[in-house]
Amino acid sequence: MFFDSDMFNDKVTLMKLDGTIVENIAASVQRDKIFIDDGTLLIEEGDILERKMSNGLTEKYEVTDRGYYEAFGAFDAHYQCDVRKLTSVKETVPSSRTINNYFNAPNTRYNENSTDNSINMVVNDDTSLFDEIRATLKQQNIEENELAILIEQINDMQQSIGQDNFSDKYARFIKGLGNHVTVVAPFLPALSQYLIA
Repeated sequence: MFFDSDMFNDKVTLMKLDGTIVENIAASVQRDKIFIDDGTLLIEEGDILERKMSNGLTEKYEVTDRGYYEAFGAFDAHYQCDVRKLTSVKETVPSSRTINNYFNAPNTRYNENSTDNSINMVVNDDTSLFDEIRATLKQQNIEENELAILIEQINDMQQSIGQDNFSDKYARFIKGLGNHVTVVAPFLPALSQYLIA
């Protein structure tokens, strides 16, 4: 016996993660600790210890550290479990919190409590980007003269990659799209990367 037997005036029920239940365990329930003088029990982190009090209420505690001590000299094996009270007032999340997200992959997305309706386009090189824009416009119901002008503007943009005048060519193309801007919208993020280059 490690403690004075008068100290163990609480009765707890052990509810293990595997569904095993052990009732009527003599214990001493403290604020953040539960002492159990029975080293034969198999208590593990994540197990629940439940205490029914004489007033009819029930308290539940999650074992965060089993605190098992082997028999030593005159002391029997026993537990000094660190616990977290589950039936206490729930912790509130601070109103301001910092979330750091690190992404290291193409087309990576993060949505928190939202719906992602964006469109991702994977383009392997400059040529295929502009080829895809041309092909997309050709599939639309665009007048032949208007399509020819847009294709010429795409060619001008492609030829001016890395040059100071790319932003002018980009602005001219966007302005010329008129009602067809929604068709090209999925390509705009990829095109805009050349504005910074």
